[in-house]
Amino acid sequence: MRIRAAVVAAGFLLNALVPLPAAAQSGSVRTEVDARRIGVDDAVTLSIVLDGDAASLDAGLPTLKNLKLVAGPSTSTQISFVNGSMSRQKILSYVLRGEKPGPAEISAISVQGFAPTSPIPIDVVAGSVRPAQAPQDPFGRDPFGGRDPFEEIFGRPQRRQPLNEGKLFVEAVASRTTARVGEPILVTYYVYTQISLSGVEFADAPKYPGFWAEEIDRSAGDSTGTNVAVQGEPFLRYPVLERLLFPTRPGTLEIPEARLRLVPGGGVFGVAAPIERGTRALRLKIEPLPKEASDTAAVGSYRVEASADRTSLALGDALTYRFTVSGRGNLKWIDAAPKLELASARIFPPRVVTDLRTTRQGVEGSKTWEFVVVPEKEGNYELPPIPFVFFDPQTQALRTDRTPALAFSVTAATSGAATPARRGAASAVSLRAELDAPESDLSRPAAALVVASLLAQAFGWRRRRARGAGPVKNPAAVVEALRDVQDQTLLEGTKERATLRITHAIESVFGPRAEWPSDDSGDRLRSLADDLDFLRFAPQLGSYDTKLREVRERAVAILERLR
Repeated sequence: MRIRAAVVAAGFLLNALVPLPAAAQSGSVRTEVDARRIGVDDAVTLSIVLDGDAASLDAGLPTLKNLKLVAGPSTSTQISFVNGSMSRQKILSYVLRGEKPGPAEISAISVQGFAPTSPIPIDVVAGSVRPAQAPQDPFGRDPFGGRDPFEEIFGRPQRRQPLNEGKLFVEAVASRTTARVGEPILVTYYVYTQISLSGVEFADAPKYPGFWAEEIDRSAGDSTGTNVAVQGEPFLRYPVLERLLFPTRPGTLEIPEARLRLVPGGGVFGVAAPIERGTRALRLKIEPLPKEASDTAAVGSYRVEASADRTSLALGDALTYRFTVSGRGNLKWIDAAPKLELASARIFPPRVVTDLRTTRQGVEGSKTWEFVVVPEKEGNYELPPIPFVFFDPQTQALRTDRTPALAFSVTAATSGAATPARRGAASAVSLRAELDAPESDLSRPAAALVVASLLAQAFGWRRRRARGAGPVKNPAAVVEALRDVQDQTLLEGTKERATLRITHAIESVFGPRAEWPSDDSGDRLRSLADDLDFLRFAPQLGSYDTKLREVRERAVAILERLR
């Protein structure tokens, strides 16, 4: 990836390199035009100015009324020094013309995270109303950067000083030269300058063979230049780029030279020819982890926690178990889920929830694995302790943190309402992506599911009529199943109890799922069973009344056809 940052110095002098604290800024987005009244023969320049944090984003051309695009966009990106502090700005410029006399408008634009701009009205008249611009003297600014072009030919003495006179170099600095596999190393690229600059960019993206690289989450205050002395000479040192590196293998690893292209201020139109400077290659000694540790072991300072959303439940209900690792280190490396086993219970594959950020010290935050546990019989259960092994750089040794055992009980299922989970307890993990985000009311997604399900049923019923009604089941079992599904108390308990009763009613008529036919009727049964399982094990994120009524109506419709 090409890394580019334009740097514009604000005329700092060597004897006035006193940085002031950088003021944090959130940024802004605004639109500007160089004229509000133009003729159809004139052009107007629209500038979209993105300041501060907005400079890292993009904005499209707004909607134009009675205007047409002639050229653009041209992009100018600047990072400006002001007393050693940095501010960013990006300007997108468009050239527009009026289409016909009359009112025109540039609509508002919106950039995510920032307030929308205001529309800009423009009056377009016939002919031309803007004054002709006098041609600019290309030598109004010294095209030779202060150098006498005839000095070398005639030996003429130099009559003026160059606009930029000073030293300039770049450096890559590692926070440490020795580390273990998986330990973070901060590498910072600095520019040391005694002259004003109008541009800084990497000639090629830095390379990190043998390392896993992470970008640093930086704030506005992190972009502050500082005054330093190098061999007794004053310089402004500015951090251009920071990378957090994690070595992936032992041995002597080398970070190759990185070349930066620096453009001094001055010369033709205020810009001189670019200068390339290279950093020195960095050689780092990487030691292996202890033999007992795996190649993908966690390295850092961690703690583990475990929790369950309930301590008792009825047979057929689900429990959510959460295993959380939090701390600082190479937490992104930890991909393998902890091993959770429990006799007489079904355990679904976990969902992973992360809250991580990259700092100069490492990757900080937490990573949580959420398991849905469904007991298969009554009794007392105990979720076993789970160990977590990691290498602690502070003690230079492997450590093991272990969660406590968590006990819970399973009682017999009842036909009435089961005891709901206590208020405020963590909810079970979602088994479908559409319910991963909490909602206070699920009526809208549930309504969509209802429509889709009814359309599928209608299509299936039409095909079934064409092929015949199929075999008739035991009438007495059908009547009993209908009575149970239509019982008004079915919806008064938890969704787990309700879906379990519907499942038992269907299986009492059609038998277990493995015996269902491979035809339209079997497809309808399997679709209903899938939705029942989904509702049974989905988290309690809101009201499921609409969806429960829909699946009950589908079950009633299937059973009614057999009467």
